[in-house]
Amino acid sequence: MKKVFLLMILLAVFAVGALPNNAAAGAAAAPDKSWEEAKTVKIGVALYLTGPGAQMGIDSRRGQDIAIKEAGAKINGKPVELVVYDEKGNPAEAMKAVTRLINQDKVHAIYGPQLSNSIFAVGPTIEAAKVPLMGGAVGATWTRQGWTYIFRPVVNTYYTNLESLKLFKRLNAKKVAFFHINDEFGIGSTKDMAELLEKAGGYEIVAHETHKAGDQDFTGQCAKIVQSGADVVFVVVLSNDAGPVMKQLRKAGFNKPVIGDTSFSAKPVREIAGSAANGVYFTAPYILPDTKDDIKNFKNPHLQKYLETYFAEYKEAPMSENTYRAYDGMKILMKAFANAKSVEGPKVRDAIENIDDYEGLGGKFNFKGAKGDGIKISSFFVIRDGKVMELEP
Repeated sequence: MKKVFLLMILLAVFAVGALPNNAAAGAAAAPDKSWEEAKTVKIGVALYLTGPGAQMGIDSRRGQDIAIKEAGAKINGKPVELVVYDEKGNPAEAMKAVTRLINQDKVHAIYGPQLSNSIFAVGPTIEAAKVPLMGGAVGATWTRQGWTYIFRPVVNTYYTNLESLKLFKRLNAKKVAFFHINDEFGIGSTKDMAELLEKAGGYEIVAHETHKAGDQDFTGQCAKIVQSGADVVFVVVLSNDAGPVMKQLRKAGFNKPVIGDTSFSAKPVREIAGSAANGVYFTAPYILPDTKDDIKNFKNPHLQKYLETYFAEYKEAPMSENTYRAYDGMKILMKAFANAKSVEGPKVRDAIENIDDYEGLGGKFNFKGAKGDGIKISSFFVIRDGKVMELEP
């Protein structure tokens, strides 16, 4: 009896081993029919649409719409459907929006949120749900968390800081003051810059001031920066705060150079700060035009084409460079769906990770082995006489 039983086990093992690859896995071996069965490619959007930073969300929506219209609102013949929620620049609201997009709307991918704090809030949920997300924030730390479903359509602050280090050397600045928003974006960026300055040697951080989101009075921080005797201030704030910060910093008596990041490319910064914005140096992958005539001065042909379309569609210049990153982010997502020929999260994720040839507004993207960051390049700019001018490297 025992021999018969053992023989039956051996025959069963042999039968399983003789099956085609993965056949024993049952449902896992079934062909992916998700593309054929999906009525639409459903992309969720969580943007900062109301509140002090609403211009970020408004211009992002415009960038996304241009990207979708260029594709005829279809991916490989499949209609694209956007489901849009206002995340209000708030982590709790971002979590509500993303949770609803995943559980209720059953989206296949997500663009947003737009602030680093909010992406940190939703990261674990995205990973658990296996829904690819294209985050709209530049803070470097959230792509260092080991998350595999979260990507970025713009250069992060670590790489812009590497370029900014060259500005410190160019300006021969030795005593440095920091002023930043007290969130993941500001904290992460200044921490990276402090480490870069220490490694370079010869620099002294003489003041370190912060502000909370929503603050409007920066006079106390500005006074301390002036008293510190700093040669330069490294400013990391949102674009809606950059104008008031510069205005109050100059009023406090700081007339030396300021080094910032991509936030200073926004036209409202110069409109609010006026002449106080002069002498700001910053690194960014791209800048915004003041008028349609400025487009001819842009070197990137993809950026020129995009801006021509933007002016034709909206009859005005974009106010936030978030429009660029949202356009690139949507194009990258659509390219991934087209390559994957699937709406299954893991397959779309894998398709994003294999994109190495997308020529976007920010330059050429390559996500292979990049842990979510597909681009690392930026350029040098300075504000002079109320205008943004590109500097030679």
